[in-house]
Amino acid sequence: MGVWPMIYPCLMFADGRMQNFRAWPYFIGSNFTGVICLLPYLIFRRSNQEFYVLKDKWLALLEQRKTGFILLVVTVALLSYAVIAGNWEDHIQKFLHSPFVHLISLDFCLMCLIFPITYLFDDDMARQGIKDQLIFWAVALVPLFGILVYLCLRPPLPDITKISR
Repeated sequence: MGVWPMIYPCLMFADGRMQNFRAWPYFIGSNFTGVICLLPYLIFRRSNQEFYVLKDKWLALLEQRKTGFILLVVTVALLSYAVIAGNWEDHIQKFLHSPFVHLISLDFCLMCLIFPITYLFDDDMARQGIKDQLIFWAVALVPLFGILVYLCLRPPLPDITKISR
């Protein structure tokens, strides 16, 4: 579950710099409450397909292909561990009887579900200069791994050295 809360800021922080409210409180909250804290940001944000502010170190780190690659490797490692050493019957029992496991599992599914239906991904593609709708659907229809591959391959945001008004 820790991978999804790190995928969203890779898209949100560039977007949040140009919104009426910052993205970081929603990111911090999502690490404690999951998708519940992301929903207000995703609902009330304005669509913005341009990037025209200076990049800080945090944003520069989140937009690097290396960050997407690290998230992809971590996801593959965790999924491999779950397949090899996981006890799926025990997980099903805990899902049915433990509210915490039930909530975390549903939160994971909701993060996968709401990702393609918000305009956050559309706007990020536009900021990166990607116009191909085939790429959108390829990423959107492959839960979790689609966005991870996108983060590994997307071009960097334009480098703005000075702001002109």
